[in-house]
Amino acid sequence: GLGLVLYKTITGALAFDGANPVEIKTGILKGEFVVPRKLDRRIDGPLEAICLKAMALLPSDRYETAAAMADDLERYLADAPVQSYCYTWQERSTKFIRRNQTLFASILIGSVLLTAVSMASATVFLQNQRQSNRALAAAKESQQDILDMTCRMSARTIQYNLESRLMALEELAQDPRVVDALNLKTVENNPDSLQQLLTRHRDAIGQRLPSISWLLLDETGQLVARVAGADESRMRPEFKHWTRPYFHGGDEELDSNQAQRPVPLTQPYLSPVFYGLDNHLKLCSLSVPVWNGSQQVIGVLVMTIPMGQFDPLIEIWPLAYSPTSMSRFASLVETRSAMKGTVLHHPGLSGLESQQTSNCIVSAEMLAKLARIDCAEMKPQQIEEYTDPLGGTYAGVWDTVALPVHIRSGDGSPLECGWCLIVQSRPIEFDQSQ
Repeated sequence: GLGLVLYKTITGALAFDGANPVEIKTGILKGEFVVPRKLDRRIDGPLEAICLKAMALLPSDRYETAAAMADDLERYLADAPVQSYCYTWQERSTKFIRRNQTLFASILIGSVLLTAVSMASATVFLQNQRQSNRALAAAKESQQDILDMTCRMSARTIQYNLESRLMALEELAQDPRVVDALNLKTVENNPDSLQQLLTRHRDAIGQRLPSISWLLLDETGQLVARVAGADESRMRPEFKHWTRPYFHGGDEELDSNQAQRPVPLTQPYLSPVFYGLDNHLKLCSLSVPVWNGSQQVIGVLVMTIPMGQFDPLIEIWPLAYSPTSMSRFASLVETRSAMKGTVLHHPGLSGLESQQTSNCIVSAEMLAKLARIDCAEMKPQQIEEYTDPLGGTYAGVWDTVALPVHIRSGDGSPLECGWCLIVQSRPIEFDQSQ
């Protein structure tokens, strides 16, 4: 009876209008009735399930008691799951959300706020990252400018050092006493001897431009006068001078057994670097020809110089740097003769033994890169993937620029130097932890 009452209640008059109540009741008792949702689609599934369970044909399929049916109806009215209906997962989710609207509203609001904060944070992060990238790019550009400027200034320092020495030699080579002595062979009878003359010139510039020795040779390469310095004992015996590059202006020492001697050089010349007696002292020689009045070379004036006089940063960075803290420094490399690739200057050379310093050579690959630098531009050029030949403390990645050293004689003529200046700096890196 409760099931019929419920059926009539939820289906309303729609199912009974114009029908015989007795026939309807008889049909329902036989299980022959239209299910509620076919009569009215607005009736939901759980309510229909309660009705159908209450009107089940078999007593075992119905509610055991009216209280059980009332309990299911109360759950339905409370929007809780009813026992007589099998919910889909979508219906369970919808019902759970309806019962917990406050919770889900809070979650939704929190999600929206979290999304908004995340988007704002992402925007700020991207802006900061763009600013950091711009700052990093500006710092790298600034460092590159500093590298280029340092390289040009260092090369210019070496250039002035060499040209000042060359000017002193050219001045002495034009001294009439030197010319007369070589023309007339009057060295022994000259009261103001060439020995004293060379000594005075050496001492006049020695404080600013030290040298090891000054030599004067005649047109056959024989020694005419010589002034020795403090390190003279560390030089090789100076005999058969015509074989030396500073006499004939070549890159290599000639064979002393050859019969014909070369003519002396006819223009100023900077020799390739060579070693002293102990294979540790690196030397080079500046030479100028001595001319007589008929424009004939009658001798060669030579200044022998220790390579320590050409520290490329001695006037720019006078402070002492430790190798472990040095982030930027310069070095010199010879690009001519048998010494090709030899590192002439490097802050790490001071701590090495003699044999080790002679083995510090730039790789053939790096030397080829240095050789490709356009000397006409007089502009430092970047050397990609430069490998420092000393390794150890100096291993790793460096930003590197290089520039050949240029010198000119007193009349403005360019002279081949053969030295390449290299400036290295540790690259600026962005700290990802900040």
